[in-house]
Amino acid sequence: MSEYHGLAAALAEPAKVRRLELRDDWEHGELPALPASVGTLTRLEELSVWGIRSAPLPAAVVALPRLRTLRLQGLPDHQLPVELEAMVRLEELDLEQNGLTALPALDRLRALTVLRLADNHLTELPGWIAGLPRLVALDVDGNHLAELPSLAAAASLRELSCRRNRLGAADLRRLPAGLVELQLDAERIIPAALPALRTLTLRLGSDDGVAALLGAGLARLALHVRDPDVATLPGSLQHLDLRGCGLTAVPDAVLALPGLESLDLRDNPLVEVPPLPPGLRILRLDHGVTPRALDAIGALVELRELSITGCPIARLPLERLAALEVLEVTGAGLRDWPDCLAALPRLRRLRLADNQLTAVAPAIAQLTALEQLDLNRNQLTGLPDALGALPRLARIWLADNQIEVCPAALLAATALTGVTVARNPLRPGEFVRLFSRPGLRRLSR
Repeated sequence: MSEYHGLAAALAEPAKVRRLELRDDWEHGELPALPASVGTLTRLEELSVWGIRSAPLPAAVVALPRLRTLRLQGLPDHQLPVELEAMVRLEELDLEQNGLTALPALDRLRALTVLRLADNHLTELPGWIAGLPRLVALDVDGNHLAELPSLAAAASLRELSCRRNRLGAADLRRLPAGLVELQLDAERIIPAALPALRTLTLRLGSDDGVAALLGAGLARLALHVRDPDVATLPGSLQHLDLRGCGLTAVPDAVLALPGLESLDLRDNPLVEVPPLPPGLRILRLDHGVTPRALDAIGALVELRELSITGCPIARLPLERLAALEVLEVTGAGLRDWPDCLAALPRLRRLRLADNQLTAVAPAIAQLTALEQLDLNRNQLTGLPDALGALPRLARIWLADNQIEVCPAALLAATALTGVTVARNPLRPGEFVRLFSRPGLRRLSR
């Protein structure tokens, strides 16, 4: 799909334009109104507009025959253009971040499948939303709703996100039984039968009623509540997020999940992480990573992504994790470059920020798949020439180190497009040397 940023480029090739983004600071410093010339882009399918000074939609834009997706943000006076109700072909409408306090009647938009209303000032939702016959996804995050909207009649609705509102008791009986994905923040819930649920994200003050939602088909669960009752979990779970639950130990029910693929236990005061299900592919931790726990983690040979933050680590016994693609070990007090990295040829992203590294080992040359390298806030004075030979390295972060001279590796790395060297004691002229490197698109000093 041909995507254009800015109207001038789009009007130069109108037959090719399928997607168009217009921002107030991209052309002439402001966008006073949506130009009528957009209506000449008769093959336009997706239009995104940010920060127009005047709300009316030109008739030619309203009549665009192929336009199916419309995003309007930063509207003046927090009002929707009245012409919107005539755009009956729209399938996706995004009205986020407009300061809306109410919605006009848009019940004529019966082709809508996606409606996004996040980050407005809505205190209630109009009844016509539940009557949209094809609505599949509704996002009302970040509003002022005090109760769940009445959506039981929205038979086609499959995804609802209602986070960051003002819900006390969230009555799930107001939701359609066919809901597949629910994201919700509330003090507590009044449960209801939602047998089709596959993805559930809850941030609650109390876990009362949660057990009733943990059906046999649930595949993804994010539960954020203090001291949750997770004595039993559905064996169908593949993805589990228990951040901020106050856990000091990993529940036995978690360890018994046969098909668990991703597990996030951050923001819990775990004493020690026990041996985890062997099929894990993603693991995120920030407590309880003792030497014994590290040895057990090093045996999870299916891991693709591992994040360990803020845990003191003297050594990394990860040589067996040959399938690992993303590794983050930050704030661990590492002084020496981990030898195990040479055994991880599939690494694409490596974060070793907030450690005490003084050098990068030449063995980094073996990480030929590496695309991103974060070494912020260490004690590096340079980089090995071997780093310059990495064929895919596109982005490197080196802020808050002790680098005085631009490393030759940064000038030699052919795929490099972004470098951060902020707060290094670079000698005069070294930043200019780096800035003159061909192909560099992002440079932060």
